[in-house]
Amino acid sequence: MITERDLKPMSEAFSKITGTGRYNLREVFNDWLEMCICALAMQKYEQEYLKVISKYKPEEVKILAELFGWFVNFSNDNLYDDPLGTFYEFFISRGDHGQFFTPMHICDMMAAMAEPKQGTICDPCVGAGRTLLAGLKIAREADFNPNLYGADIDHTCVKMSVVNLSLYGVYGEIAWMDSLNLNFHCAYQLRPPTLGGVQIIKDENQSEFLQASRRKFESEPEPEPTEPDVNKVSVETIEQETSQQVLF
Repeated sequence: MITERDLKPMSEAFSKITGTGRYNLREVFNDWLEMCICALAMQKYEQEYLKVISKYKPEEVKILAELFGWFVNFSNDNLYDDPLGTFYEFFISRGDHGQFFTPMHICDMMAAMAEPKQGTICDPCVGAGRTLLAGLKIAREADFNPNLYGADIDHTCVKMSVVNLSLYGVYGEIAWMDSLNLNFHCAYQLRPPTLGGVQIIKDENQSEFLQASRRKFESEPEPEPTEPDVNKVSVETIEQETSQQVLF
């Protein structure tokens, strides 16, 4: 389990930049994630990378670049864990707007119960990718490499998932979208580095996750609403329904 103390080198690196008062931590963290994604895209987005770093001083860019190296080494020492989401919770969100991620041990438990040994693994509220990481761990222990798909309405969460998962050479896609109404912004296709690494998908017609979600919605039409017959509603029925609401 990753602790706040484990992430002290990460916190100190960001503090060297935010301590100037020119930037806040959330802003720098998001820029750093963009830099990581550009690096994991195997030089496909050099212009985007240069645009992100243009507002920082050379010594600050060096700090952020070295931090990526630290993150890769730390992730290798803590396989299938989530350093990015943990840092985000401890130092940035702090539960702001009730934003917490499912604890890693709960994700591990759910993955063990599901026993993913074939097909794909999908999380429509992916957060920092913990459930996908837990599922990937179980699947690979069974000599199975699943495709991983996820989505989140929060762009920062999407980028954390992309960076976390890209270190494992997986196939799949993480979409920045609302999984309830399928409002799509962009997606990040995941491929091993030898096959091009990360690719940003801006055309919704090219998003595998969005198209699969649409087919799922179209194949399951909403049931027609029915009006209850108030004359047939008994006191016992009301008590049963009330007890069910309390239980769930």
